[in-house]
Amino acid sequence: MGNPAVTDLRHRVERLEHAETSSLHYGATAEDIANFPGLKNLSAGANMTFTVVGDNLELSAAGGGGGQAAIQFQDEGSNLGAAGTVDTLDFTGAGVTATRVGDVVTVNVPGSSGGQVDSVVAGDGIDVDATDPVNPEVSAKISADTGNQVAFGSDGGLLVNALSRTESASLVGGTGEDGAVDFDGTNTFSFASKSGSVYTLNRNIAPSVLRITTGVTVLPAGFCVWAQTWDCTSGFYGQFIGSGNPGNSTTTQSAGSQGLPRWSASSYFFPGSPGVNGTAATTTNSSNGSASGNAANAWGDKGSQGGRGGDSGANTAGTVGSAGSASGYVPFAGVLDRQFASLNSFTVYVAGTGATGGTGGAGDGTNRGGGGGGGGATGAGLHLFVGVLTTDATTPARIIDFRGGDGGNGATRVTGNVGGGGGGAGGHGGGVRMILGYHIGPAAVDFIDVSGGNGGNGGSGVGTGLDGTGGTSGASGRAQLYLYSSGAWSFTTLTAGTAAVGTAGQPGADGTLDIP
Repeated sequence: MGNPAVTDLRHRVERLEHAETSSLHYGATAEDIANFPGLKNLSAGANMTFTVVGDNLELSAAGGGGGQAAIQFQDEGSNLGAAGTVDTLDFTGAGVTATRVGDVVTVNVPGSSGGQVDSVVAGDGIDVDATDPVNPEVSAKISADTGNQVAFGSDGGLLVNALSRTESASLVGGTGEDGAVDFDGTNTFSFASKSGSVYTLNRNIAPSVLRITTGVTVLPAGFCVWAQTWDCTSGFYGQFIGSGNPGNSTTTQSAGSQGLPRWSASSYFFPGSPGVNGTAATTTNSSNGSASGNAANAWGDKGSQGGRGGDSGANTAGTVGSAGSASGYVPFAGVLDRQFASLNSFTVYVAGTGATGGTGGAGDGTNRGGGGGGGGATGAGLHLFVGVLTTDATTPARIIDFRGGDGGNGATRVTGNVGGGGGGAGGHGGGVRMILGYHIGPAAVDFIDVSGGNGGNGGSGVGTGLDGTGGTSGASGRAQLYLYSSGAWSFTTLTAGTAAVGTAGQPGADGTLDIP
């Protein structure tokens, strides 16, 4: 049968040999290990633990064999199950790859965590600035090519300069069908008569370029002007004039005659209204002149009243006339409608009534006093469309002059005891409406003037005769400017005339307007 002790030892050795080749125990007991020949000490190495369970010694790997603590997986901060419970990771998505080399797993995700754009391809009309790749800037690409239609330029940009600022604004100035127009005092045109350096229009005009030489006058005569460009620089300071003519002064017992408007025919915009004659002196006492009445369909209102001639003897001095006013103006839509209508299909707006003349001074029974001055005519009307206006630092005031005419002075006699004649009243200013695309150059101060006319002075009394009073000044007219480039309207202030102070007629009410 063999020796029992040897057989027992052989069994223990076999169990220990199995224990050496496995991380799991194979029934080797502590006694087996302790009694193994030549084994003096058994200790746990890295990542290994020994556990004695009864007669058994259990060997196990610590921490799952890799030494890594349990990992918690999350999706943007939210846990995906409990830590240490995931045994498989699966990476998906377009372009995502995962590779393992040894114990290292590499995951490749195209792009970056910041949302960087690798490339943005610009198509026609688009420009891309990728200086900041995370926030590339995409904008419309504007071509530098020239042309006359909207298209793609040779560099791929949008061709939009077919309507430059000059070209778009010049649309305000009409078709330009009359070409370049130089009113220089020499040139002649089918659309205007000429007398010396004065041109008078006989129809609406539409120049592509408008120039009026310094010293030359253009009377619109109620017609409209469209100009794509208007040059008001040095050498071209000529004027559009529609101011009322002044009432006539007198130096005798006869009355001063009325001031007349620049033109009288009705066309697309109103002519001025004539003033009223002064009255002649008599051998008896003087009296107040009558005040002007209101006019229907008027741009302005009633004219100012002339001064009263001085009495003789103990009678009182002349009475100051009442001031006229300027309250009405033509509606803009109505003006546009009338540009394309026949002359008989619309109402022609007129100026307000003219200023009255002064009355004659009283006589002494034998000698007559001084005659009264004539009333000034009102300014006329103008409608003007200009695409581009060019001025310079020396462009003068009143390039557009539509003031009221001044009142005439009353007469001063030299014989007897007679009163002086009353001064004529100033006419009220005209009406100007200008639609302007844009302005090149410095501000043009007082470019438009629709001020009222000055009141005429009263004549002085002789002997015991009293002075005549001055005429009342004219009210301002109405000027309106619409500037296309800023979208702003500007207006003159409607101001009544001023009563005379003694014999002195006063300046007309201001009606000036700048071009900013």
